[in-house]
Amino acid sequence: MSPNTYKTIILECLKREYPGRADWDKAIKHVPIFRRKNDERWSISDKAPLPVLVEDSDYQSLESEPQARFHASGKSTSYWLRCFESMPDFPISPRTHQQLKISRGHRFKYTLGTDLSNIGLDEWSMAHALMQKDTRCVRKYRQVSAKLMSLIDEKMNDHLALVVNAFTGTIVRGRDSAKNGDRYDRQIEDLAVCGADALCHLDAPFSCYACSKFQPLLHSDHSAALERMEQRRRQTIVTDKITGALWDRSILACRKVILDCKALRESSDIQGCQHE
Repeated sequence: MSPNTYKTIILECLKREYPGRADWDKAIKHVPIFRRKNDERWSISDKAPLPVLVEDSDYQSLESEPQARFHASGKSTSYWLRCFESMPDFPISPRTHQQLKISRGHRFKYTLGTDLSNIGLDEWSMAHALMQKDTRCVRKYRQVSAKLMSLIDEKMNDHLALVVNAFTGTIVRGRDSAKNGDRYDRQIEDLAVCGADALCHLDAPFSCYACSKFQPLLHSDHSAALERMEQRRRQTIVTDKITGALWDRSILACRKVILDCKALRESSDIQGCQHE
């Protein structure tokens, strides 16, 4: 996900959760990436989403300049990163053959160096960005395994799907429990039912996952839809990076649907075993 896409998503969340409490179009440039929440002791296993920002009486102060009170502490940020590391199947380092450690400061520097290399910067430009006096320390960033970076992206995107909450619809067990479930013109392939009163002409099912009227079916194969979206994004971003990045919100919403459906199915299985 590009920084601009992430910024756009957070801006939408701020407008939705704190309407009228600040001019968020102005304030967004001062909203920190690692934001202080109401409860910073968050775990990836928690089901309830965190607020976008800690509750405060003066969000308008962000319109003019950054405010330290909205920044997460270093201790909290380290805790979040350790939570990420504790995820099952988190990528293994090909060098140490142990689970990757992203809670250490050098990991961010390593990621930045790799990103700069991937976009084609020369070694001197990379050294300047990383505050190095020469190019000896930047050559290693050109040797990062593409497969490893793909594994990291996969896991971090799942985390973003949990944090960003791009999915705002309602998961349903069957069409009979969905609004418009009996209407042929509201069926979205074999994936979902549209709960909107009026028919829209967007690019279904891809644009649907981020819509509040979207009602994904619990037992449908949303992973196949995710693969199709990611393929479309890869094809688009080659020629149009801005349009390609717009796929990120739908992709995150689809990932959230997949994670939520999996949790609901596992919960149902556990309850079924308890009743046997």
